[in-house]
Amino acid sequence: MASPRRQIQIKWPPFTRGVIALAIFFFVTWFVGAIFPSVRGFIQAHLALDAPAIVDGLQLWTLLTYGAFHQTFFEVFFAVFALWVFGAELESRWSAVRWWGMQLCAVALGGVLVFLVELAIGSDMIVTGYHGAIMSLITAYCIYHWRSPLYFFFFAMTGRTMLLFFAGLSIVLGLVGGYWPVVPIDGAGILVGYLAAKRLNLRDLRTRFRLWRARRKLKVVKRPEDDGGKKKPNGSYIN
Repeated sequence: MASPRRQIQIKWPPFTRGVIALAIFFFVTWFVGAIFPSVRGFIQAHLALDAPAIVDGLQLWTLLTYGAFHQTFFEVFFAVFALWVFGAELESRWSAVRWWGMQLCAVALGGVLVFLVELAIGSDMIVTGYHGAIMSLITAYCIYHWRSPLYFFFFAMTGRTMLLFFAGLSIVLGLVGGYWPVVPIDGAGILVGYLAAKRLNLRDLRTRFRLWRARRKLKVVKRPEDDGGKKKPNGSYIN
């Protein structure tokens, strides 16, 4: 008797307002920068993340604005595709404040980390892209489907495996591809996405840290045999 075939049904997410708004914004900003070199030069000089510009010109806003711009059409395309696949469901689940807030926090934290690394290694690489926010969406999505069967380009995997795949891809792109900023940026996105999916805030983290520290300080009560006692047949101990 022939075994029943396993059918794969793909349900595409809806186009939500936030996804549509970001898609239009990313494509418009890229197109304008591609058509007008002066606009592209202004973006790289005043809106992209550049450690020397932050130190010398105090362009602190670039720690956030760098995420709004992309260098190539393919970067825009894959950013919008990831927003749609992973972000639409989260936008339907969450409030607008939570959805937008998570992405802004991921971009800001990623910008700070890249800035610190550039200062440490003396790099002046210009950084743009929405990588951190995308990774935060992927992380939150994978946590919600941690053990559920998912199909990414028809390959069966759980949310846990999918998150490991994207984290590994980030490391490969950073180390092999030569674009190292993607590693701290995506690391920030993973952290922010995890906190948002678990609904943890600073007070929760502080409470958990105090509980962990209290457990570390607890004294372990020694058993009698730990002091060299000998066990009698009736179960008591003698020294």
